[in-house]
Amino acid sequence: MGFHWQENTLYLSKNGTLDSSLVAGSKILSIEGIKPQNLYTKYRPTFTSDGYNTTFIDQAFERLLPRYYQLELGYKDSISVLFSRADSTYQRTVVRRFDSVDTKAKSGIRTTVVKKVSQPDQKKSDLKKQRKIFGYNANLKRMSKQLSFPVKGDSSVALLKVVDFSYGRPKEAYRRIFDRLGLNSVQYLILDLRGNLGGRLSDVRELYSYLVEEDKFQFVQPAVITSKFNLPFYQVKGLPSWSYPILSPFIIPSAVVSWTKSFSKDGINYTHLTGSKVEKSKGSRYRGDLFVLIDGGTFSAASLIATNLKVGKRAVFVGEETGGAASGTVAGVLPVLKLPNSHLRWRFGLMDVKPYYQVNEAGRGVMPDIPVVRSVDDVIKGKDPVLDKVLKSIKK
Repeated sequence: MGFHWQENTLYLSKNGTLDSSLVAGSKILSIEGIKPQNLYTKYRPTFTSDGYNTTFIDQAFERLLPRYYQLELGYKDSISVLFSRADSTYQRTVVRRFDSVDTKAKSGIRTTVVKKVSQPDQKKSDLKKQRKIFGYNANLKRMSKQLSFPVKGDSSVALLKVVDFSYGRPKEAYRRIFDRLGLNSVQYLILDLRGNLGGRLSDVRELYSYLVEEDKFQFVQPAVITSKFNLPFYQVKGLPSWSYPILSPFIIPSAVVSWTKSFSKDGINYTHLTGSKVEKSKGSRYRGDLFVLIDGGTFSAASLIATNLKVGKRAVFVGEETGGAASGTVAGVLPVLKLPNSHLRWRFGLMDVKPYYQVNEAGRGVMPDIPVVRSVDDVIKGKDPVLDKVLKSIKK
């Protein structure tokens, strides 16, 4: 089942079960007698957004809701769900489907179908290569970077959906994407960063190099560190002690490189990050009108590029305030540490990664120039008023 949490109410956004009587848009009153509102109250203190902005909170709870119910109920083969639709309530039992002999049989059928299609080996190889370049997620069945043309018969308007900055080969992916924009003489580019929780600095910096108007740019500021010598050791902190001798041939050269990136200025220690030095922009960069779609799920590295594009007055922003702070994100080096008493493992960010352009207001995300919020009805019916707003603006 798909869930949507909005205004302290849980909705069924998608029926992924075999029960056709479940209607998308129904309110979920309880699961196994546990109200979602009670779970929200209990687990709300366990997550937060960057500062005072709250747009990320609902999205985080929505994503983690199945996990919370699992913590409360354990693993169950079936669950009883109480729904509300219009003025009536109804109860259904949702049964978990297991992989079994039938699944293997289905797998065999798929194999047979593929053989009947008999695609040339070259096409299969090209598809595999494309998936590596654009970052294919087999579970979600989508690419990390997706280029489309939302207006039928008009190639001057392009939509670039970047799901994350974690998968694929960004240099090759963005080169192909922006070459395509040039070939199509695209005048309006819509960059969709909604739901993008961030990822690698090298990935987002590469995208930014195709969007800036200036010939040179700097993406982030050097990070402040307490010591030039301790940083390399924190990069491997949390690993088993027996692994250090094995990894020493890699740790020592890495430490040397890290030390060469560090410097002191006015008594403060800094280290260079990916994108913290001035670089040349891409010759094939996009120079037309740019719109950026944002929401509470725009986080971390996605907020960094949003800040630079917003403060640099490069784009018009549409949607909701980003969940990630406009002033920067804690990331860079994230060692896995073990708490002494509970022995729980946790990741701890060591660097305050700040965008090149700075904002005056702390504790808030990147604000949209044109605020648009998706209603529950929009989500249920698959409507996208944020994108529609931009397309109507372009049409005018």
